[in-house]
Amino acid sequence: MSFFYEVVTNNPRLKHIAGCVYLEGCPLDVLAMLRDKVHDGYRLISHPLTGNIPPEKRLYLTVLLASFTSDDDFVDQESLNLIERALEIYERADRNHIDLDPSSIEDMQFLDEQLMMPVFYQYGILSNREVH
Repeated sequence: MSFFYEVVTNNPRLKHIAGCVYLEGCPLDVLAMLRDKVHDGYRLISHPLTGNIPPEKRLYLTVLLASFTSDDDFVDQESLNLIERALEIYERADRNHIDLDPSSIEDMQFLDEQLMMPVFYQYGILSNREVH
């Protein structure tokens, strides 16, 4: 069995990463795409609620997945459960009060990026020598 990594994000700071699927939208859009990918045989490598940041304070979401190629129609139930739980949390959140000040948006992008850097280094998506 072989595999490859894919990054799904709505954070424009990360769209340059090889294997990145960048989409315009909110974290709910990212979670919906993740759910579709899990149904297509992907597994979550990073958690969709990384950083324990409340949905009311999060505009950007980045998740690392791995696609495993095999002959089976496999759906990773643990990944699916994590995404469904994250979707419930985001759908219940009052997202009407997110601070859309430009400096706050930049801070949210930076925080999402920094939360993912250890994961990218661990799995060889980025090296410590690469400039972000």
